[in-house]
Amino acid sequence: MKTAARMLVASLILCASPAVHAEPLGSDEPVSASIASSVATAVASSTAAASAVAKTLQTGLASYYARGFEGMRTASGEIFRHASNIAAHPTWPLGTLARVTHVATGRYVDVRIMDRGPFGASRRKGVVIDLSQSTARELGMIRSGIAKVKVEVLEWGKH
Repeated sequence: MKTAARMLVASLILCASPAVHAEPLGSDEPVSASIASSVATAVASSTAAASAVAKTLQTGLASYYARGFEGMRTASGEIFRHASNIAAHPTWPLGTLARVTHVATGRYVDVRIMDRGPFGASRRKGVVIDLSQSTARELGMIRSGIAKVKVEVLEWGKH
């Protein structure tokens, strides 16, 4: 679908541009090829920008860790403490700072990614982040156990 949209945009731009058959000075490339190259570059950079936004912003469901994980080591090597504003994300670098916003209430909490997850059935159901109990409480999702959230990167971690 994206490829078809890019080709449509490129062909519309080429069709809308005036037909010029002269060749630019100092170049063996016809002007139409030069325009096509410019269009391709613009489409590629806008696709890269869209990809970067997608990597820094996710929407989906959030769940939270049970207290049974208290005191266990996380993927970062740190000890899990349910009273900290921490979270698990499957792919973002450990140490990343992220803002988690409860879509229904607008409440948000800044968390540090220090573990990996969610996995398995939770992930297949659309859970994009696991939160500490403290974070879940601040977002107002303790009773429901799950909430629709927007997660955005504030600062990338180094791990």
